[in-house]
Amino acid sequence: MYNKLDFNVRGYSHGIFNRGQDSAGILIFEQCNDNIFAYNSVTHGGDGFFLWAGQHTMDTGEGGCNDNYVYKNDFSYAPTNGVEVTFSRNFIRENIIKGCDNGIWGGYSFNTLITGNTFADNNVAIAIEHGQKNVIETNTFTSDKTAIKLWAGKTQPPDWGYAQKRDTRSTNYQILDNSFNKNNIGFQATLTDSIHLSGNSFNAVRVKLQSDSTVKIDSTNETKPGRKVTDLIGDRFALPILNNPVNSFSFSSLHPGRKEIRITQWGPYNYLYPILWLSDLDSTGKMSFDLLGPKGKWKIKNVKGVKNISAYSGSFPSSITAQKVNDDILIEAIYIGEKFAAQFGKKYSATKPSKFWYRAFEPGITWDVKWYRWDSTHDPNKNYEQFKQIFAGVPVKTAISKKLDYTWWGEIGKQLPADSFATVATGVLQVPKGKYDMGVTADDLVKVFIDGKLLIDFWDTRKYINDEDAHHSAIINFDGQKHNVRVEQVENAGFATLIFTLEHL
Repeated sequence: MYNKLDFNVRGYSHGIFNRGQDSAGILIFEQCNDNIFAYNSVTHGGDGFFLWAGQHTMDTGEGGCNDNYVYKNDFSYAPTNGVEVTFSRNFIRENIIKGCDNGIWGGYSFNTLITGNTFADNNVAIAIEHGQKNVIETNTFTSDKTAIKLWAGKTQPPDWGYAQKRDTRSTNYQILDNSFNKNNIGFQATLTDSIHLSGNSFNAVRVKLQSDSTVKIDSTNETKPGRKVTDLIGDRFALPILNNPVNSFSFSSLHPGRKEIRITQWGPYNYLYPILWLSDLDSTGKMSFDLLGPKGKWKIKNVKGVKNISAYSGSFPSSITAQKVNDDILIEAIYIGEKFAAQFGKKYSATKPSKFWYRAFEPGITWDVKWYRWDSTHDPNKNYEQFKQIFAGVPVKTAISKKLDYTWWGEIGKQLPADSFATVATGVLQVPKGKYDMGVTADDLVKVFIDGKLLIDFWDTRKYINDEDAHHSAIINFDGQKHNVRVEQVENAGFATLIFTLEHL
């Protein structure tokens, strides 16, 4: 109760990349039953509340994460699901769920009560596939694209234990006394039967009901069936009384919207320490920054690589602009204000000046990029010297690029390979004299040469065990002169990426 569990998220960049990647504020799994979650702020999470029955239930159809009471929490602004409750029976009551992809994702849920919740601005407020005997009542839906979506697939995998032991139809719903307001679609169903609708109100909803011939709906105005909410819950979830509980909903009101999710190099920003955040860089080189953090004042003390800064001092929060001059940029500022703990826990006392900054460096390399197919006669995993003979052949694709920054979820181009390809990128590098961290993220194999000297060598798939094994780096002292760079990357199968970075230390 009364916990602040906000900004537990990864894999999100507003308007660019939208995945929660199974991050969450609260995780419940593997036969976790009869718990109470109340008055928590769990906003801006990959998921807010993530409940999964567990592998035992998947294999046997037994158990689940059942009879958990989720009451008066704020699960807003999740890139994926505000609340995910699957393969289980639970009570979800009077929560705030706004601005999520799915407000509630309830796949294979059964005998679940969803009542009195406030939904707004979600893609889908309540999405349930293959659910049975669920009650959705007295909720408010406002400006959700689809308020309620119920559906099922025609078949289930024949070797799946859960589907062999359990009812996996989409059937027997009570949808009662809900308020639908300004939704694109109020209620949508496919391959679902025994749906009872009663007492629902629709205000400025474009499509009230959307279904096909597979759906059986009873919308007669009969007396509301079933037991009341208070009867279903009874005294089993008596909330303990806490003295002077802390308001747990501050982040929802102070930072509304998924646009407030900002992922730094080391993780999500929590607004508890000062930061200079690049919010936009347009084609003319105009840079826009947000200055965010606790209450206090800021002053810019040192700049490099920019001009025409719109303001040199102010209060938090603020915004400034600057004109980019070159690719080596530093804007250093001083914060004076409340005490705070920085990203790694270091504490700063009130009124004592502390530094924060924006730093960016992009080497001015024009990359000549070529892609090649390979087969078993030139297998890179067996003999590198034999494999590299393919580079003397004709590439299947070429490109000139200012950045070496590629991610492939499939083929590298139309009618081009998605697997068993190699990339060779060459360019000339000239940077100011100093120490640099040269990094390359590659899947699966990579070599990096400077002036023909091998500096990064990862050419053994047996060493590729964890996700972080895709990134490699080398510390190099450059002398200010021109140097030839060559990157060789090999993709075996599946996901592929090639990203080159250079950081001025």
